[in-house]
Amino acid sequence: MTATGKAQAEALPETLKDIAITGIYVSGAPALQQAARPLAAARGLPVQDQVQENYLPRASGEATVWFADAAKIGQAWARLGLFGPFPDRPGSLAIVRKAANGAVSVQTRNVKINPRVTAAIERARQLSQVSRAAQFDRIRPHFNAPDQAGQMPSAACRSIPLRKAAE
Repeated sequence: MTATGKAQAEALPETLKDIAITGIYVSGAPALQQAARPLAAARGLPVQDQVQENYLPRASGEATVWFADAAKIGQAWARLGLFGPFPDRPGSLAIVRKAANGAVSVQTRNVKINPRVTAAIERARQLSQVSRAAQFDRIRPHFNAPDQAGQMPSAACRSIPLRKAAE
């Protein structure tokens, strides 16, 4: 699993926090198994191997999450009478819900993190660190100068390491 894939998997518990999930079903692909683990751990649910039509929610208001590729879902997707194929692309998953009237609905989500967005966030984080380092450089001389009352800062205060972020 790539670093981006790991980041996507780690983001799933927060992304799906408002959905009451009662089951997590995964096809046999190792990357999909890894993708499901953070969500399963956060919900205290086991990762069930294989997606089949009997892995539908059993009660109204429940939801199950399917991590699978289109070839593995097979008849389950067709039996739900869904229009079009399962979105077989990285970062896709299906959230299967059962309504009070027994109707089953499927919501597909793509939780793939856009690499350009990830890079922009990292650049902003680095700029923030450089900015904080510049602020520390401006106040550093005051740590070794007497205050308005002529008192020197304590030794503990002077020993605080201030370091610049890598440029």
